[in-house]
Amino acid sequence: MATVEMGNGAPAICGLRQRKKERTRTQIIEAALDLCEKQGFDKTTVEQIASLADVSPRTVNRYFATKEDIVLGLIDDFLAESVDILRSLPRDGDEIRALRDSYIGLVDRIVTTGEPISFERFQQMQRVVKETPSVSARSRELGEFKNNVLGATIAERMGVRPDDLSVRVVMATWSAIAHVAMDDCEALTGEECRDSMTKAYDAFRATCVTR
Repeated sequence: MATVEMGNGAPAICGLRQRKKERTRTQIIEAALDLCEKQGFDKTTVEQIASLADVSPRTVNRYFATKEDIVLGLIDDFLAESVDILRSLPRDGDEIRALRDSYIGLVDRIVTTGEPISFERFQQMQRVVKETPSVSARSRELGEFKNNVLGATIAERMGVRPDDLSVRVVMATWSAIAHVAMDDCEALTGEECRDSMTKAYDAFRATCVTR
């Protein structure tokens, strides 16, 4: 009987531990963003982040390898949500539109529910990226990783290998559209970011896609 109770209780315990880890991770990210915006990235220390997040510096280092990775931690959350949304969309052959729809779906979710993070936190991250060369450089590295993950999801949808030429063309085109649409996103509202992406995609369709 005791064995059955332990077996039934294990998932709940694991779920509780996972939620606690996620809360701690979020607290660290939010503390870092608040401090960086207030006093600048270079003047912000891991010890200060740990103090504000109410954890030890060792805990911070266990979650994140570098200070840049703390500030950019939200990218992992965005990526996971984007992949989930992308996989749920119909496979109608227009993968660039699917990428647009996954982006808009993510923005809508953030604005309406605050999940996985609030839109204000996203804007904070964008401001720190623009103001800090080392964070900007790391953001580009993570952007490449993000595109590889999205590209693998597109390949899965298309039924081809991730290194297939068609996937590379889709991702290169999407990167250009997203870059134009998100250029000033840190100063826009969620609705304005949504509209900016729609306009960039529509401009691409109007100028580059023949009917």
